[in-house]
Amino acid sequence: ERLVALEQDAMNRRQEASDEVKGAIARREDESNRLPPFEERELEMRSTHAAALRLVEAGNAEVQRLEDDLSRYLGARADAEAAEHTLLEGEVRLREQRYNLDERDGVHYGAGSQFLANDCRFPDSR
Repeated sequence: ERLVALEQDAMNRRQEASDEVKGAIARREDESNRLPPFEERELEMRSTHAAALRLVEAGNAEVQRLEDDLSRYLGARADAEAAEHTLLEGEVRLREQRYNLDERDGVHYGAGSQFLANDCRFPDSR
């Protein structure tokens, strides 16, 4: 009777072990069935990430091109302003000379006729 009980216990344990193995096999198959969609999602994520990196690199290249264009424009503008500055200095000198000439002419305007009127006894015809 003790022997029968031991055999019964061994059979129960064997059945439990068999059930556990079948359960593990079923879980493994279930995980294997879920793996392909996961791999597809991971592949899609990697391709999306690569596309985003390409777009960021293209954006960086465009920003660099715009910065280069801006620096070239600013350099050309600085050269133009330097040339304009010398022209403006010349313009200022010409205006000062014109002002000085007008002032000198204003001082001497009518001096000849005043001389003739006072010293030469000619009537002032103004």
